[in-house]
Amino acid sequence: MKAIVMTGFGGPEVFAQAEVPYPELRPGHVIVRVAASSLNPLEIKIRSGIAAGSCPPMPAVLNMDFSGTIEEVGSDVTKFKAGDEVFGIGGGVGKMQGALAEYVLADADLIALKPKGISHETAALYPLVSITAWEALMEGAALEGAAKVLIHGVTGGVGHIAAQMAKMAGAQVYGTVTSSDKVSLAKEFGAANF
Repeated sequence: MKAIVMTGFGGPEVFAQAEVPYPELRPGHVIVRVAASSLNPLEIKIRSGIAAGSCPPMPAVLNMDFSGTIEEVGSDVTKFKAGDEVFGIGGGVGKMQGALAEYVLADADLIALKPKGISHETAALYPLVSITAWEALMEGAALEGAAKVLIHGVTGGVGHIAAQMAKMAGAQVYGTVTSSDKVSLAKEFGAANF
């Protein structure tokens, strides 16, 4: 299968198109034909060498976030089937190759059905930022209905998701923005105080 691989650390010039092996299906996993993938700051840090310890084996296939259609389902996976449109996280760090390829191996616990009303490109934007916001707010902070939450960078990738989650949990959302022109956008995401 075709993939964009990273052959060393540096700038964008370290990427090249290459043929790589099709993923090997594992229990608890699915293989997804990738329709879209998105870039996170971690991938830039891996590419530059700042986060070299998170890099998959070279030639490395980066990108965690993806959206696509399931091709194969592991024998013990019951909540998904071939043909399902899904989005989620599929490697790109550690020992697992990522989603800058035609196909990606993904843990069935780290994917969800793609909402029908959004494109694959839009769905691929949300996995890591949503997990980060969820873990910080819903697991780390243990929000309660009357909580007040301050979200720094409330219009950023994680911030705008965190604001919406906090609002849905009943919290009063405070936020910081880098300029006054972002205030109206922050209000759309649920922040009422600056």
